[in-house]
Amino acid sequence: MVDTQIYTPESLATNGHSDTGEIMSAQGGMDVESSRAIASVQASMVMAAKRPRREIASWKRMKAACSRLRFAEKALFAYRRGGTLVSGPTIRLAESLASAWGNLDMGFKVIEKLEGGHLVQVFCHDLESNLRVSRELIISKNRYMGGDLLKAERDIAENISSVAQRNVRNVVLQCLPADLVEDAISQCQKTMAKGDGRPLQTRIRDAVVSFEEIGISVAMLEDFLGHNMEATEPLEIPKLQGAYQSITSGMAKREELFNIAADLPAPVEKKKKVQTVEPSKTEKSTNDKIRDALQAEKEGRTPSGKDPSAHVPTTDEINEEELVAIQQREMEEYEAAQYERGRGKEDNNDNGELPLDYTPKTARKPRQARGMKTKGV
Repeated sequence: MVDTQIYTPESLATNGHSDTGEIMSAQGGMDVESSRAIASVQASMVMAAKRPRREIASWKRMKAACSRLRFAEKALFAYRRGGTLVSGPTIRLAESLASAWGNLDMGFKVIEKLEGGHLVQVFCHDLESNLRVSRELIISKNRYMGGDLLKAERDIAENISSVAQRNVRNVVLQCLPADLVEDAISQCQKTMAKGDGRPLQTRIRDAVVSFEEIGISVAMLEDFLGHNMEATEPLEIPKLQGAYQSITSGMAKREELFNIAADLPAPVEKKKKVQTVEPSKTEKSTNDKIRDALQAEKEGRTPSGKDPSAHVPTTDEINEEELVAIQQREMEEYEAAQYERGRGKEDNNDNGELPLDYTPKTARKPRQARGMKTKGV
């Protein structure tokens, strides 16, 4: 920031010729600096006019640079924006394209130092067409992507350079032909897909090891690609390389590209144990009372333990489900008694099975014992 002081005739008369000398010196310094900058730009434009770019040669230089594997691996980046994966050329690819295209003046300069940061201008000037693209931005003293407040001058300078270079890339790409940039990206993707001659499985294994070093597991990679790592194709290698370059260069965070939850084990559902509930004593006694009441109704007598004048429930007054349950238990008791005691002559057939016309006790009348007469008959 240049400090400006206003001088009046009174101040000049009071302070004498010393201030006048300082004014002339300051003005002379500014004029020299401006003249030097103008002369530098004019000289560059004169050289560009004498040696114009040759587009065919520029395209060949671009192809040669993008065909190198080590360069292609650092030429692309990837990050997520609104749930969509966005990829593009890095600052290294932009610098290489600017060099191949030729006659471009690009860079950044600090214009003013502010209280909370610095005012920086990034620019790119095509010396042949006289196209100039510039942008001004304020770079705070907080570390980029980290948020820490920087105090050391070296850290502040490195942070300014890092943020400014990313914006230089944008203005450089605006000065370059769009088809030149697209061909460069396509050539880098082909170079990475082709590889260095190693088998594809070896390259996949090395990629997994590299990602694990920065905290990306196999499960997260498979979620990123949408399939198992064994099914990775050569054309997907640039996608992985772009994500790796973005994380290692600080352009994107790990959780912005990968699903961290994919690395967590799936919750195991616990099977609920089915517990058989046995009838309580109260329910047993109630069932016994109902059975006794049904038996008493068939026999035409008073239920045991009841007053003869008390009301005896009929089959119509008993729940149908309880009646079926009682009949089912009586049938099971009857079957067990016949097979265990060997008494199956009357109600069983020759094979020891129940007859087809068998009915439980609740549905038939009691039988008289042999050789005995019923009272009152």
